[in-house]
Amino acid sequence: TETAVEAALGVFRATCERGEPWGCVNAGKAYQIGAGTPVDPNEARNRYQAACDAELPAGCGALGLAQHLGVGGAKDATAALQHYQGACTQGYLPACENLVALFEEGLTSIQEAPRIPLLRDGCASGSAAACGHLGDLLYAVDPDAALAAHQTACDAKLARGCRGVGVRKLATGDTAAALPLLQGACDVGEAKACEVWGGILA
Repeated sequence: TETAVEAALGVFRATCERGEPWGCVNAGKAYQIGAGTPVDPNEARNRYQAACDAELPAGCGALGLAQHLGVGGAKDATAALQHYQGACTQGYLPACENLVALFEEGLTSIQEAPRIPLLRDGCASGSAAACGHLGDLLYAVDPDAALAAHQTACDAKLARGCRGVGVRKLATGDTAAALPLLQGACDVGEAKACEVWGGILA
């Protein structure tokens, strides 16, 4: 007998074939993880492509992730960047988060300066990861803008953001305010926060 998961996949496939992009995204995920069907990375990427072609930000984000990870084909960081960027600027937060991950892996096809407007868009869309990364990039060139970005990330409980705020407060002589921020960021594994906090304690 058909399971509920198999039935759901049948609905997703049918709606995808009728041109509903969310059906394509959900069918793609099912093929990617083998939910109700054998794992089929190529079919997963094809479904994500269909959703992206229909201009669904989540579809482009999923296609970007497939290209980033090499699901259903070779890894393609440049194509992943393009799809993440488009989806992120349309407010799809997972694409913003993955955009930051792509940058942090050392993508060499984009220099530091062009990253800033991309990350500004991601931060404005509500991505704490984008705000934290933006703050790091701006720290040496625009400390006030860096602080604002780090503060937004810290308010969202992102350790990178709280580390950035703590470092700025330390630089301005507010050690009392800096210490709990740096300690808290260190406690959850932010290595740079541990380094700075340890230096203060020493």
